Amino acid sequence: MWGREEHTDADVASDWATAPWPGDADRVQRRLRAMLPDEFAGPDLDRLRINVELDGDDIADLLIDATGLDIRVPDSVFNLDTDPAPTEPESPAPEPISSTEGVTRSIRFLASPVHLEGYPIVVDVQAHDAPFRWVRYAEPIEKGRPDTVVSVDESVHGLARATGSVELRMRTADLGPLVQTLVSRALAAEGVQLRRLRIDVAAHGEKVTIAASGAVRWKLLSASAHAKVRPRMAPEGRIAVEKIHLGSRNPIIAIALRLKSVREAVREAEGTTTDLGAQLTCGPGGPSFHDLRVRVDQQIRITARMG
Repeated sequence: MWGREEHTDADVASDWATAPWPGDADRVQRRLRAMLPDEFAGPDLDRLRINVELDGDDIADLLIDATGLDIRVPDSVFNLDTDPAPTEPESPAPEPISSTEGVTRSIRFLASPVHLEGYPIVVDVQAHDAPFRWVRYAEPIEKGRPDTVVSVDESVHGLARATGSVELRMRTADLGPLVQTLVSRALAAEGVQLRRLRIDVAAHGEKVTIAASGAVRWKLLSASAHAKVRPRMAPEGRIAVEKIHLGSRNPIIAIALRLKSVREAVREAEGTTTDLGAQLTCGPGGPSFHDLRVRVDQQIRITARMG
């Protein structure tokens, strides 16, 4: 049996600082895993599969498979009024000492499914011909992280020049419970208890009706209300709000909903159009989306082209 070789922190730091970059596929996979967003951190990280195929200075194929992962929205998202802990000013990032251009010829992010707050969502993102740089710094850009002495940097061109496709799917019946989970956590952060929330989505061709009713409790006060929104989803991914109806069996809430300011807000919202493709576009340096399609039946399915 092979003996296990022990490595000190100094050995690890020296390895990242002196070994060729990119080196082999295993080294690139380890660095990419460490660069993933915080949502993928934690005990589930080992279940995330990353596969890299190198071809000289290019990545011929990159697969990130998040199938089976459980993701929970961080509590910090809902603590909107909490003052962030004071942090020390960040030191300027060290300058790169070397940089090599490369292209990722094929990228795929797959989650079939990933579980968001316990509800399955299928995500399939594919992109092609995304330029990047292999970068080495004089010292690690994060203290205590020797692997950050090297990086895969796509900030110069990023995915803006890549082409590809995006598909997201979830069961329509899961939308209400998922929203209820998120709204309940958001209200709890403000000291409000969500007693009931029901969301129903019905589709008839391009016409979709979203009906919601709920009740909350804050200290000794309780209130309930219901709303019905009828948006029209055009094939190119534009959503126009055709009708909004608000009501409540609570006479005080019902009177409040008839106030002029509320009626004006409803009238302003009716007739508005949202371009989902434009909303998804990530600004300069990020990918742009077009040919966005939204389909609602037993599943909510969103597809788009990238680039």
